[in-house]
Amino acid sequence: MFVLATISNALMGLATALIVQRAAEMQGTSDMGKILTFGFIGALLYAYVALAMLFGNVVINSLVYSWVVNIKSGLLQSFVCTKNQYSNSEMISTLTNDMDLLYQAYLAQILIVPFFSVVFFSPLIYMVSQNLVLGLLFVVGALSLMLPQLFFNKRLNQLGSNLSEKREELLKVASDSINGRATILRNGSSKPVLKLNTQKIKAAEHAFFWLSTTNNIVFSISTALKTLAEIVPFVIGLVMIGNGSDLKFPVLLALFSASQQLKQPLQQVLYAFSYIQEVKGIRKKIFSLLGSKIEQSENEVASSFDELVVSDLSMNFGEKKIFDKLSMNVKAGQKVLIRGKSGSGKSTLLKLICGELKQNSGDICLLSHGEKYPLNFKNFGLVGQEPFIFNGTVRYNLCLGQNFDDSDLLQVLREVNLAQDLDLSTVLQNNGENISGGQKIRLELARFLLRKKQLMLVDEVTASLDNETAQKIRDLIFNLPITIIEVAHHIDDESRYDDIITFRKENAYESC
Repeated sequence: MFVLATISNALMGLATALIVQRAAEMQGTSDMGKILTFGFIGALLYAYVALAMLFGNVVINSLVYSWVVNIKSGLLQSFVCTKNQYSNSEMISTLTNDMDLLYQAYLAQILIVPFFSVVFFSPLIYMVSQNLVLGLLFVVGALSLMLPQLFFNKRLNQLGSNLSEKREELLKVASDSINGRATILRNGSSKPVLKLNTQKIKAAEHAFFWLSTTNNIVFSISTALKTLAEIVPFVIGLVMIGNGSDLKFPVLLALFSASQQLKQPLQQVLYAFSYIQEVKGIRKKIFSLLGSKIEQSENEVASSFDELVVSDLSMNFGEKKIFDKLSMNVKAGQKVLIRGKSGSGKSTLLKLICGELKQNSGDICLLSHGEKYPLNFKNFGLVGQEPFIFNGTVRYNLCLGQNFDDSDLLQVLREVNLAQDLDLSTVLQNNGENISGGQKIRLELARFLLRKKQLMLVDEVTASLDNETAQKIRDLIFNLPITIIEVAHHIDDESRYDDIITFRKENAYESC
């Protein structure tokens, strides 16, 4: 379809030249029939060009639309399903600001290049066929417009990469300043923080200024070269006619008009190459993310398990040793408490069990009927003190796009004592700002129960709750007929646990 659209627009650069030539040839005619025929054919020709342009634009927009949908879907899949070095704000910026730039300055432009190249070559072929020497002079003059772009290409590439880097730096500082504004105000550091933001803004705008200025220089030089592209060959043509050449004045006018039509497609191609250079850094980042492999375990998932086994687990963060040959067994149905001071590795262990971190050595697996199985999200869930609540209804927050019967949803709401407070159509907003902290945790527990998982990892789940709510949440968790591994600093009643593991300094562990 794109090839058809491109070919159909080949006459775009020829229409005016053909009409000018025919008009010059009709000079002095008084035949009304010929004049009306000329006007009718000219109108049809321009109508065809207009329709061809519309068709071409629709085809280009349709292609870019499908590309953008696929790229954004791929980016979301990469952000959700793979690990990368970008923060949440950077990932959102990539999906919005960076994708807008990629759309405008790359995806559309790579279609514009072949499209307008064909539009450029159609008058070129016409000009050479009318008069080889003069046609080539007009063409060479038009091609000279590309010299500034070629000369400044490397510089534009450097400036584009620099702009991308400065914008990334600005985004990080601005995001931190907005997210941490309460901390900034409490510590009286608004002036230096705002000064730093201003510096980053100036740096980004300075980079943009020089990129824009360099582009303007390129296009200004190209415009100055217009004299070579059009006037000099036209003067040579007049000299040829004056010296008795076979060249006719209507043909010279047509050649001059066609050379005018070389300018627009050539400039479009120049602009396209310039834009493509500007977003090289963004393009590289986005396509590298699209190339990220999504890890999907092909191992069989245990439908049930007898025991969670941690064997000789070692974990370092740089030179800091967190675990050294840690081993522990948790039988199905047990309630296990892991306690210890901050930094002793309690939450790190849960992240290792979840697969959010990768151990340096050792093994974590499930035993089922004597067979070893890797852990899978179908087996376990993690409940923390700040569950994420999506913008949407309670139904969506429970299902998360999966299919469940409303009867099952209502059942789990009753089990976590939420049925009287929320119904399935209740709309939750901004990470659950319209419900309490206790309700958010109950909703997370409902998600867990809905999927009938067998192992619950609990990370400081009641740390931010008042004593009464904390006790209700803990009672609710302990009444579940599942295996529980809980991390906590302080527990009032430790007698409810089947096992207590204390993490001490210097990689010492104690079970009681």
